[in-house]
Amino acid sequence: MLGKVKWKPISAILIILFMQVAAFAYAEGGNQAASPGVPGQKSFNLATVTLVGGGNVENAVDVPIDAKLNLQFDKNVVNSLIWGVNSKCVSLVSQDDENIPVSVTKLDDTIDFSQRQNIFVQPVNPLRPGTAYYLKISPELKAKNGATLGGTGITIAFKTKGEAVVQPPQSATEPDDIQPAAATPATPANVVAPNDLSGKDKQLPAEKPEQQQAAANTAAATETSIQDLDNKPKEITANLTNWITPIGIVLVAGWIAFEILIKRNRKQ
Repeated sequence: MLGKVKWKPISAILIILFMQVAAFAYAEGGNQAASPGVPGQKSFNLATVTLVGGGNVENAVDVPIDAKLNLQFDKNVVNSLIWGVNSKCVSLVSQDDENIPVSVTKLDDTIDFSQRQNIFVQPVNPLRPGTAYYLKISPELKAKNGATLGGTGITIAFKTKGEAVVQPPQSATEPDDIQPAAATPATPANVVAPNDLSGKDKQLPAEKPEQQQAAANTAAATETSIQDLDNKPKEITANLTNWITPIGIVLVAGWIAFEILIKRNRKQ
């Protein structure tokens, strides 16, 4: 009876210890699930690349020029702990090695847990029709558990539907020695062209009254100028006559004074 009583507290203690160990293990497992973990612990792969709304993309030749692509992986690739890296791991290159700007988006796993494995890619501008493109996924793309794609990454080739636009050839440059044709000068309205025989009978338009008055004023001004030129010699002659008389008087008086001085000198 005593032995049975002693085993009861021992069993209770063992049960309590087991429950504590189980709770601790569960807590540790939860913490590990919430952290990225150690890279390379589990496999991580791209499952499919499709068009949003349906349709395969890999090696397709009829992808719309404004397509939105859905990259589906087999692990969580949108968690906030890894999205800063993953959002920069997808690029698009044309057949001419031209980097095409793309928008890389996701639905947060805290909002829609079913979309945790999907990354959406859409060109910022419509693609060129009939052109090959290459969707490149960097090997640095990481899953929530810490695994990465590794290797050299993944490249998905596709071609847009439609005919490629062919640039028209440029026209040949005209030779430098070709000169443009000289423009024929226009014949004034009042001038009769040499070959225009009918121009003999044409009459010049009558002058307006303003033009007649201006012509009369011009003629009057011209006549006045001519008269002024005719009067100028007369004025010059009159001025000379006015100066000759006093000059002559001065010369005569000087000559008389000179003679008087000579006679006085002789007498002395």
